[in-house]
Amino acid sequence: MKKSTQELLSLIQNAENIEFYLRENKEELQHWTLDSYLHHLMEEKQMKVADVMNKSQQSDYVYKVFKNQRKASRDILIAIALGMECSLDETQALLRIASQARLDPRNSRDAVFLYAVLHHLPVVEVNDILYDLETPGI
Repeated sequence: MKKSTQELLSLIQNAENIEFYLRENKEELQHWTLDSYLHHLMEEKQMKVADVMNKSQQSDYVYKVFKNQRKASRDILIAIALGMECSLDETQALLRIASQARLDPRNSRDAVFLYAVLHHLPVVEVNDILYDLETPGI
């Protein structure tokens, strides 16, 4: 991806028709499905589903998400990202691909998640922080 989101929005606004935009920006368009992106991350990080399950503290629910048998909530995806020690870009991409809101530093709960991603905190520690802030855990 070379063009920014703002550039792409501008191109859509100025396009004669959507077919032209899609054809001209084919390389910029997202081609991942959630399960394919999760498997890509898992392979890249040399992890198994069992590793992700244990590190994300989400039991067998993770298996169902990876097999595309269950739709993952935003919190589950964040727990998976933390369990996989995803970078911020990987985490935000994971949320975007799943059509979930990206982490927003203006939201106090999201700020905790951003801190956790950036500092590679385990899910257990994140839940402790959230508990101390009287905020729902993941």
